[in-house]
Parts: sequence; structure tokens; C-alpha cells
Amino acid sequence: MTGGPLLLSLLAGPLATRAAVIEPYADGAQAQLIRLDGEIVNGDAQRLDYLVRRARAAHKRVEVLELNSLGGDMLEGVRLAQTVAKLRLKTVIPRAKSCASACFFAFSAGVSRVADSGGRLGVHGVAEREGETGRAKSMTVDMARVLGGLHVPAEVVGEMVLTPPDQMRWLSTAELRRMGVETAGPEETKLAEGPGGQRAR
Repeated sequence: MTGGPLLLSLLAGPLATRAAVIEPYADGAQAQLIRLDGEIVNGDAQRLDYLVRRARAAHKRVEVLELNSLGGDMLEGVRLAQTVAKLRLKTVIPRAKSCASACFFAFSAGVSRVADSGGRLGVHGVAEREGETGRAKSMTVDMARVLGGLHVPAEVVGEMVLTPPDQMRWLSTAELRRMGVETAGPEETKLAEGPGGQRAR
């Protein structure tokens, strides 16, 4: 390939900070990866499907989805999970990056899953804009069923259900390994305040 790295925005328009990109591996091989970086919004799953299929039609191997997102639209996170499973993508949290809330669903659907050193995976319950309503609690239960279908351990699902929407439960290395995640990093579990502006909704 000539002309430098190929960068294709997953999100069209001016929201560059929300954009995911597709780019070739540094070794110049025919393999490519998708990087999703930023808030998960409606339509991301459809755009991911389009970019992967387009690259594969051009005889590029697309096998990896890198994730760095503190969440966004929870239902779109579920749709991303369905797309990741359908396309049989490996999911990766890069070094010192985070995947939380809606992003957790996409990560959990990977055919194999990796958290690089310092990579964090976080969960919490579902919230609506006006707070944790009865509908939001019902949605949390529905999301728990989705995660069960992705073979996420019951203890991790339980942490999601029990963690308030305005907090984040960062999973320990031991919990990640019980999910079948390949990890590198210290054993650590902490409960942190959820990041403003990026809560599940």
C-alpha cells in the first residue's frame, strides 16, 4: 500500500473526537484493524459492519476491533455486540485505555478478548436522562440477560446490576481472566465515580 496509512472515519461529520477509524497494521500487511475511540452513538454498529465488509471485499483481513470508550448509547452497545459476534472480530482494549458501560457489550462479544497492560473494563447499571427509573432498572435486567448469552460470568453480570448508574465498577485482573480475557497488569479492583457526559443512557 502506498500513500501512507489509510484512515477511514467510522463516524461521518464534524464529531472527530467520537470517531472510530480503520487503519492498516504498521507492518504493511494485508491485515487491518478497526479502532473505535469515543462515545458510542446510534448507527455505530451499522457503520462498523459496512467498513469491515468493504475492507474484506477488497481482500483485506479485518480481524481486530480496538476499543477505547467510556460508553454512550447502551442499546447501540448491544447492537455492536451482535455485529462483533457476526463478523467474528477479536476485541482489544489497548494499553492504558478504557472500555466501559455500553462498550463492555461490544468487548464481551469478541471471538477472543485482550486487555493490554493498564487497559480497564468497567460496568454499571442503566440510566435514563432523568435518573434511574423503573424502566432503566428493567433495562438493566434485560442487559444482564444479553451478557449471559455472551457467556459473561454471573458474578460480573451481578456487579453490573448492583452498581449505580453514576458509578463505575472497574473489573479486576482476576475477574477479567475468569471472563476468558487475556490480560497483563496488576490485580486491582476499584469503585470509581462514573465519568460525566459518558454515562449509559
